[in-house]
Amino acid sequence: MLALEQDRGLAPDEARPLAYLFLDFNAYFASVEQHDHPALRGRPVIVTPHDSEYTGAIAASYEARPFGIRRGTTVREARQLCPGIAVMPARQGVHVWPSRPLAAGTAARPLGNLVTLAAEQALPLRHLPLDKIYSIDEAAFRLSRSERDPARAVETAKRVKQGIAENVGPALRGSIGLAPSRLLAKLAAERVKPDGLTVIRASDLPHKLADMTLTDIPGGGAGVMKRLEKAGVRDFNALWSLQPKQARAIWGSVTGERFWYGLHGYETVEEPTKKSMIGHSRVLTREHETADKARIVARALLLKAASRLRYYGLFASTLSL
Repeated sequence: MLALEQDRGLAPDEARPLAYLFLDFNAYFASVEQHDHPALRGRPVIVTPHDSEYTGAIAASYEARPFGIRRGTTVREARQLCPGIAVMPARQGVHVWPSRPLAAGTAARPLGNLVTLAAEQALPLRHLPLDKIYSIDEAAFRLSRSERDPARAVETAKRVKQGIAENVGPALRGSIGLAPSRLLAKLAAERVKPDGLTVIRASDLPHKLADMTLTDIPGGGAGVMKRLEKAGVRDFNALWSLQPKQARAIWGSVTGERFWYGLHGYETVEEPTKKSMIGHSRVLTREHETADKARIVARALLLKAASRLRYYGLFASTLSL
Protein backbone atom coordinates (compact mmCIF):
# COMPACT_ATOMS: atom_id res chain seq x y z
CA MET A 1 0.00 0.00 0.00
CA LEU A 2 2.85 2.39 0.75
CA ALA A 3 4.30 1.87 -2.71
CA LEU A 4 0.86 2.60 -4.26
CA GLU A 5 0.64 5.85 -2.30
CA GLN A 6 3.96 6.95 -3.76
CA ASP A 7 2.76 5.96 -7.23
CA ARG A 8 -0.16 8.35 -6.79
CA GLY A 9 2.26 11.25 -6.74
CA LEU A 10 2.77 11.81 -3.01
CA ALA A 11 6.11 13.33 -2.01
CA PRO A 12 8.41 10.96 -0.05
CA ASP A 13 7.80 12.75 3.26
CA GLU A 14 4.04 12.54 2.75
CA ALA A 15 4.08 8.84 1.87
CA ARG A 16 6.50 8.03 4.72
CA PRO A 17 6.00 10.62 7.47
CA LEU A 18 7.84 10.60 10.80
CA ALA A 19 6.21 7.83 12.82
CA TYR A 20 8.67 6.74 15.55
CA LEU A 21 10.65 8.22 18.41
CA PHE A 22 13.59 6.03 19.41
CA LEU A 23 15.15 6.59 22.86
CA ASP A 24 18.68 5.28 23.46
CA PHE A 25 20.28 6.04 26.81
CA ASN A 26 24.00 6.81 26.64
CA ALA A 27 26.60 4.79 28.60
CA TYR A 28 23.72 3.10 30.35
CA PHE A 29 25.34 1.24 33.25
CA ALA A 30 27.76 4.08 33.98
CA SER A 31 24.91 6.60 33.90
CA VAL A 32 22.99 4.55 36.47
CA GLU A 33 25.99 4.69 38.81
CA GLN A 34 26.37 8.45 38.32
CA HIS A 35 22.65 8.88 38.95
CA ASP A 36 22.71 6.83 42.16
CA HIS A 37 26.05 8.26 43.39
CA PRO A 38 26.13 12.04 42.82
CA ALA A 39 29.83 12.15 43.73
CA LEU A 40 30.56 10.25 40.51
CA ARG A 41 28.91 12.80 38.24
CA GLY A 42 31.40 14.43 35.93
CA ARG A 43 34.00 11.78 36.81
CA PRO A 44 35.45 8.94 34.71
CA VAL A 45 33.57 5.75 35.63
CA ILE A 46 33.59 2.16 34.40
CA VAL A 47 31.24 -0.67 35.36
CA THR A 48 32.51 -4.25 35.53
CA PRO A 49 30.69 -7.61 35.63
CA HIS A 50 32.66 -8.78 38.67
CA ASP A 51 35.54 -7.80 40.96
CA SER A 52 38.76 -8.46 39.05
CA GLU A 53 41.64 -6.40 37.71
CA TYR A 54 41.53 -8.42 34.49
CA THR A 55 37.82 -8.23 33.70
CA GLY A 56 36.66 -5.92 30.92
CA ALA A 57 34.40 -2.91 31.39
CA ILE A 58 30.80 -3.41 30.29
CA ALA A 59 30.31 0.36 30.24
CA ALA A 60 32.46 3.48 30.34
CA SER A 61 31.18 6.97 31.10
CA TYR A 62 31.76 9.68 28.52
CA GLU A 63 34.21 11.31 30.93
CA ALA A 64 36.37 8.14 30.71
CA ARG A 65 36.50 8.04 26.92
CA PRO A 66 39.02 10.87 26.33
CA PHE A 67 41.52 8.65 28.18
CA GLY A 68 41.03 5.90 25.60
CA ILE A 69 38.83 3.81 27.88
CA ARG A 70 36.03 1.95 26.14
CA ARG A 71 33.80 -1.03 26.69
CA GLY A 72 36.08 -4.05 26.98
CA THR A 73 39.02 -2.15 28.49
CA THR A 74 40.31 -4.15 31.45
CA VAL A 75 40.26 -2.65 34.92
CA ARG A 76 44.04 -2.84 35.07
CA GLU A 77 44.39 -0.94 31.77
CA ALA A 78 41.79 1.64 32.84
CA ARG A 79 43.68 2.39 36.08
CA GLN A 80 46.88 2.89 34.08
CA LEU A 81 45.17 5.22 31.59
CA CYS A 82 43.27 7.13 34.28
CA PRO A 83 44.56 6.59 37.85
CA GLY A 84 41.55 8.29 39.42
CA ILE A 85 38.88 6.30 37.60
CA ALA A 86 35.96 4.95 39.63
CA VAL A 87 35.43 1.21 39.20
CA MET A 88 31.89 0.09 40.02
CA PRO A 89 30.56 -3.50 40.03
CA ALA A 90 27.40 -4.21 38.03
CA ARG A 91 24.31 -4.47 40.20
CA GLN A 92 21.86 -6.90 38.60
CA GLY A 93 18.97 -5.97 40.89
CA VAL A 94 19.45 -2.26 40.19
CA HIS A 95 20.33 -2.12 36.51
CA VAL A 96 17.57 -4.49 35.42
CA TRP A 97 14.22 -5.33 36.98
CA PRO A 98 10.73 -6.34 35.84
CA SER A 99 8.86 -3.16 35.03
CA ARG A 100 5.19 -2.42 35.35
CA PRO A 101 3.19 -2.12 32.12
CA LEU A 102 4.02 1.21 30.47
CA ALA A 103 0.81 1.52 28.47
CA ALA A 104 -2.63 -0.04 28.28
CA GLY A 105 -2.39 -3.44 26.67
CA THR A 106 1.40 -3.61 27.03
CA ALA A 107 2.58 -6.65 28.99
CA ALA A 108 5.17 -6.13 31.72
CA ARG A 109 8.63 -7.26 30.65
CA PRO A 110 12.25 -6.75 31.76
CA LEU A 111 13.35 -3.18 31.22
CA GLY A 112 16.32 -1.15 32.31
CA ASN A 113 15.49 1.30 35.06
CA LEU A 114 16.32 4.29 32.86
CA VAL A 115 13.71 3.35 30.26
CA THR A 116 11.26 2.50 33.03
CA LEU A 117 11.75 5.75 34.90
CA ALA A 118 11.72 7.80 31.72
CA ALA A 119 8.48 6.27 30.47
CA GLU A 120 6.80 6.72 33.85
CA GLN A 121 8.10 10.20 34.67
CA ALA A 122 8.63 12.07 31.39
CA LEU A 123 5.16 13.38 30.60
CA PRO A 124 5.40 13.14 26.77
CA LEU A 125 6.47 9.47 26.94
CA ARG A 126 3.49 8.63 29.13
CA HIS A 127 1.25 9.60 26.21
CA LEU A 128 3.28 7.95 23.44
CA PRO A 129 2.43 4.29 22.82
CA LEU A 130 5.39 2.05 23.60
CA ASP A 131 5.98 0.13 20.37
CA LYS A 132 9.00 -2.10 20.99
CA ILE A 133 11.66 -2.76 23.61
CA TYR A 134 15.06 -3.31 22.04
CA SER A 135 17.21 -3.74 25.13
CA ILE A 136 17.46 -2.57 28.73
CA ASP A 137 18.28 0.97 27.59
CA GLU A 138 16.54 1.29 24.21
CA ALA A 139 12.90 1.57 23.22
CA ALA A 140 10.80 2.78 20.29
CA PHE A 141 7.63 4.84 20.79
CA ARG A 142 4.99 5.57 18.17
CA LEU A 143 4.22 9.19 17.32
CA SER A 144 0.59 10.24 17.00
CA ARG A 145 -0.66 11.70 13.74
CA SER A 146 -0.58 15.20 15.21
CA GLU A 147 3.11 14.76 16.15
CA ARG A 148 4.37 13.56 12.78
CA ASP A 149 5.10 17.04 11.50
CA PRO A 150 8.90 17.45 11.85
CA ALA A 151 8.67 20.64 13.94
CA ARG A 152 6.09 19.07 16.26
CA ALA A 153 8.08 15.83 16.53
CA VAL A 154 11.26 17.73 17.46
CA GLU A 155 9.35 19.68 20.07
CA THR A 156 8.05 16.42 21.55
CA ALA A 157 11.59 14.99 21.63
CA LYS A 158 12.91 18.09 23.40
CA ARG A 159 10.15 17.83 25.99
CA VAL A 160 11.06 14.16 26.53
CA LYS A 161 14.66 15.17 27.25
CA GLN A 162 13.54 17.96 29.56
CA GLY A 163 11.14 15.64 31.38
CA ILE A 164 13.84 13.02 31.95
CA ALA A 165 16.33 15.62 33.24
CA GLU A 166 13.81 17.24 35.59
CA ASN A 167 11.87 14.21 36.84
CA VAL A 168 14.42 11.37 36.65
CA GLY A 169 17.87 12.95 36.82
CA PRO A 170 20.36 15.07 34.84
CA ALA A 171 22.95 12.25 34.78
CA LEU A 172 20.65 10.12 32.63
CA ARG A 173 21.37 11.43 29.17
CA GLY A 174 19.80 9.83 26.13
CA SER A 175 19.94 10.25 22.38
CA ILE A 176 16.69 10.43 20.42
CA GLY A 177 16.03 9.54 16.80
CA LEU A 178 12.92 10.51 14.81
CA ALA A 179 12.15 8.71 11.55
CA PRO A 180 9.45 6.98 9.46
CA SER A 181 10.46 3.45 10.60
CA ARG A 182 11.83 1.95 13.79
CA LEU A 183 15.07 0.91 12.09
CA LEU A 184 15.71 4.41 10.76
CA ALA A 185 14.79 5.94 14.13
CA LYS A 186 17.33 3.65 15.81
CA LEU A 187 19.99 4.64 13.28
CA ALA A 188 19.12 8.30 13.83
CA ALA A 189 19.60 7.92 17.59
CA GLU A 190 23.06 6.44 16.94
CA ARG A 191 24.19 9.46 14.92
CA VAL A 192 24.89 11.87 17.78
CA LYS A 193 25.98 10.77 21.26
CA PRO A 194 25.70 11.73 24.01
CA ASP A 195 22.41 13.63 24.35
CA GLY A 196 21.75 13.82 20.60
CA LEU A 197 18.56 14.55 18.68
CA THR A 198 18.51 13.53 15.02
CA VAL A 199 15.70 13.56 12.46
CA ILE A 200 15.77 11.38 9.36
CA ARG A 201 12.99 12.09 6.87
CA ALA A 202 12.24 10.00 3.80
CA SER A 203 13.59 12.81 1.62
CA ASP A 204 16.92 12.62 3.51
CA LEU A 205 17.56 9.13 2.16
CA PRO A 206 19.98 7.75 1.26
CA HIS A 207 22.47 10.63 1.47
CA LYS A 208 22.06 11.30 5.21
CA LEU A 209 23.26 7.78 6.04
CA ALA A 210 25.74 7.32 3.20
CA ASP A 211 28.77 7.57 5.52
CA MET A 212 27.66 4.66 7.72
CA THR A 213 29.62 1.42 7.57
CA LEU A 214 27.74 -1.85 7.28
CA THR A 215 28.86 -2.91 10.75
CA ASP A 216 27.18 0.22 12.18
CA ILE A 217 23.78 -0.99 11.00
CA PRO A 218 21.87 -3.44 13.23
CA GLY A 219 20.30 -6.48 11.65
CA GLY A 220 23.29 -8.29 10.21
CA GLY A 221 25.44 -10.83 12.01
CA ALA A 222 28.78 -12.21 10.87
CA GLY A 223 27.08 -14.61 8.47
CA VAL A 224 25.05 -11.88 6.82
CA MET A 225 28.15 -9.69 6.53
CA LYS A 226 29.95 -12.48 4.67
CA ARG A 227 27.02 -12.95 2.30
CA LEU A 228 26.82 -9.20 1.67
CA GLU A 229 30.53 -9.18 0.84
CA LYS A 230 30.05 -12.11 -1.53
CA ALA A 231 27.18 -10.24 -3.22
CA GLY A 232 29.43 -7.20 -3.75
CA VAL A 233 27.69 -5.10 -1.09
CA ARG A 234 30.52 -3.28 0.70
CA ASP A 235 29.05 0.11 1.65
CA PHE A 236 25.78 1.78 2.52
CA ASN A 237 24.97 2.91 -1.00
CA ALA A 238 25.29 -0.65 -2.31
CA LEU A 239 23.10 -1.88 0.53
CA TRP A 240 20.53 0.79 -0.27
CA SER A 241 20.48 -0.19 -3.94
CA LEU A 242 19.46 -3.79 -3.27
CA GLN A 243 15.98 -4.94 -4.19
CA PRO A 244 13.71 -6.47 -1.50
CA LYS A 245 13.99 -9.98 -2.94
CA GLN A 246 17.79 -9.68 -3.10
CA ALA A 247 17.89 -8.73 0.58
CA ARG A 248 15.66 -11.70 1.38
CA ALA A 249 18.02 -14.04 -0.48
CA ILE A 250 21.13 -12.63 1.26
CA TRP A 251 19.60 -12.88 4.74
CA GLY A 252 18.15 -16.27 3.87
CA SER A 253 14.73 -15.37 5.26
CA VAL A 254 11.96 -12.79 5.22
CA THR A 255 14.01 -10.87 7.81
CA GLY A 256 16.13 -9.46 4.98
CA GLU A 257 13.08 -8.17 3.17
CA ARG A 258 11.73 -6.58 6.36
CA PHE A 259 15.15 -5.01 6.89
CA TRP A 260 15.06 -3.52 3.36
CA TYR A 261 11.65 -1.97 3.95
CA GLY A 262 12.70 -0.58 7.34
CA LEU A 263 15.84 0.94 5.82
CA HIS A 264 13.73 2.63 3.16
CA GLY A 265 11.31 4.08 5.71
CA TYR A 266 8.49 1.52 5.55
CA GLU A 267 7.32 -0.30 8.66
CA THR A 268 6.22 -3.93 8.37
CA VAL A 269 4.25 -6.07 10.80
CA GLU A 270 6.47 -8.46 12.72
CA GLU A 271 5.13 -11.85 13.72
CA PRO A 272 5.41 -12.48 17.48
CA THR A 273 8.28 -14.76 18.41
CA LYS A 274 8.27 -17.52 21.00
CA LYS A 275 11.20 -17.76 23.41
CA SER A 276 12.71 -21.23 23.17
CA MET A 277 16.08 -20.85 24.92
CA ILE A 278 17.59 -18.86 27.77
CA GLY A 279 21.34 -18.82 28.19
CA HIS A 280 24.24 -16.88 29.67
CA SER A 281 27.99 -17.08 29.10
CA ARG A 282 31.13 -15.44 30.41
CA VAL A 283 34.78 -15.46 29.42
CA LEU A 284 36.76 -16.72 32.41
CA THR A 285 39.32 -14.32 33.85
CA ARG A 286 42.76 -15.59 34.87
CA GLU A 287 41.85 -16.16 38.50
CA HIS A 288 38.79 -18.21 37.48
CA GLU A 289 40.60 -20.64 35.15
CA THR A 290 40.68 -23.46 37.70
CA ALA A 291 37.90 -26.03 38.02
CA ASP A 292 36.79 -24.82 41.46
CA LYS A 293 36.64 -21.16 40.45
CA ALA A 294 34.99 -21.96 37.12
CA ARG A 295 32.31 -23.85 39.04
CA ILE A 296 31.48 -20.67 40.96
CA VAL A 297 31.05 -18.75 37.70
CA ALA A 298 28.87 -21.51 36.22
CA ARG A 299 26.70 -21.47 39.34
CA ALA A 300 26.20 -17.71 39.05
CA LEU A 301 25.22 -18.05 35.39
CA LEU A 302 22.77 -20.83 36.23
CA LEU A 303 21.14 -18.65 38.89
CA LYS A 304 20.73 -15.83 36.35
CA ALA A 305 19.14 -18.18 33.81
CA ALA A 306 16.85 -19.67 36.46
CA SER A 307 15.76 -16.18 37.53
CA ARG A 308 14.82 -15.33 33.95
CA LEU A 309 12.94 -18.63 33.60
CA ARG A 310 10.87 -17.79 36.66
CA TYR A 311 10.20 -14.29 35.38
CA TYR A 312 8.84 -15.59 32.06
CA GLY A 313 6.88 -18.35 33.80
CA LEU A 314 8.74 -21.07 31.90
CA PHE A 315 10.17 -24.49 32.76
CA ALA A 316 13.36 -26.05 31.38
CA SER A 317 13.10 -29.33 29.50
CA THR A 318 16.88 -29.59 29.10
CA LEU A 319 19.92 -28.06 30.76
CA SER A 320 23.38 -27.95 29.21
CA LEU A 321 26.71 -26.59 30.40
